[in-house]
Amino acid sequence: MAANAVMIGSLFAGTEESPGELVLYDGRSYNSSSESGVDLAESVFDAGDLCPEPTWSDSCQLYVSRIREFLVKGKIPFVAGGDHAVTVPLVKAFEGLTRPLHFIQIDAHPDLYPEYEGNPHSHACVAFRILEMKHIVSVTCLGVRTFNPAQRAVLEKSHSRFFEVPARECCGVLPALTHIGPGELAYLSIDLDGFDPAFAPGVSHPVPGGLTPRQVLNLIQSAFTGFCPPEMLMRRWGWGKEDSSCCR
Repeated sequence: MAANAVMIGSLFAGTEESPGELVLYDGRSYNSSSESGVDLAESVFDAGDLCPEPTWSDSCQLYVSRIREFLVKGKIPFVAGGDHAVTVPLVKAFEGLTRPLHFIQIDAHPDLYPEYEGNPHSHACVAFRILEMKHIVSVTCLGVRTFNPAQRAVLEKSHSRFFEVPARECCGVLPALTHIGPGELAYLSIDLDGFDPAFAPGVSHPVPGGLTPRQVLNLIQSAFTGFCPPEMLMRRWGWGKEDSSCCR
């Protein structure tokens, strides 16, 4: 496998939300050439789908073990589709295999509930669960616009490693994340509701006033060095690198 990145489909939320419905290999919707010059046909290997196990615990174990297989081979995993809750085992897979990791999520919601409707594994608890991981240096939420008092109270009580960049502060070029030093490792997760509904109208919880695809692409191209497919991403962080490249 010569490619330096692998694409993996998450079927946790059902086949209708899987990459099989997202990636269409026909001339109308697929082009292997990216604006930064990366040829996806040569750089990305399709590793198939991860089907859920009967229980959440078993599914988590499967996700961790599968992602670790690629990490130990030096590959960059790129996971598309599924409920946002799958991000937690995906991030856990990096534990012990890399240097400490910064987690960045583009999301309309901060996802800071310790539990939501009695479920500690809800998609609304993603950032809180990741903050519990010892290999995570920081959690940054870009484009958030639904920070309610309950989540604010959780943040102010116990988490100094959480950094918020509200959508109202994201006009034009997205602000530099200066708490992430040059050469440090970062993982990027993109929840589609982080985008404005004008660009992603079919999400479960649309919130007006979000980011544009162009803003996010510019962020990736300016902040990450090397080959960087957005959704699940781990690469060296380096603001202002002219040699950075990114696939779309």
